[in-house]
Amino acid sequence: MSPFLFVTNHGGIKKISQRAIQNIVQKYTTAYLEQVTHAKSIKGLSPHKLRHSFSLVYYEKNNGDNKLLSDQLGHSNLNTTGLYVNMADGTRAEAIERVSEALNNEE
Repeated sequence: MSPFLFVTNHGGIKKISQRAIQNIVQKYTTAYLEQVTHAKSIKGLSPHKLRHSFSLVYYEKNNGDNKLLSDQLGHSNLNTTGLYVNMADGTRAEAIERVSEALNNEE
């Protein structure tokens, strides 16, 4: 049994590289967004942005509970979690509007 969640078997079982995870996220989010928006190319997707997106939704769905989010993200300090949720409190709607406009302009 491997201690890693994502593994590769090239040259024996070992952890998957950060770059491989970035490529997987890019591949599947691009495929999904192209299907939904019919855009030819979507840029700027990353595991980091995916983590932020998850954090914002999780935060909202759990009534702004920083402790629950902190546990989910594996943070030992609530100040770190605060970096993820600051946007949820003030500028979320503006950010969603910018993304929506960018996706509409891709069509």
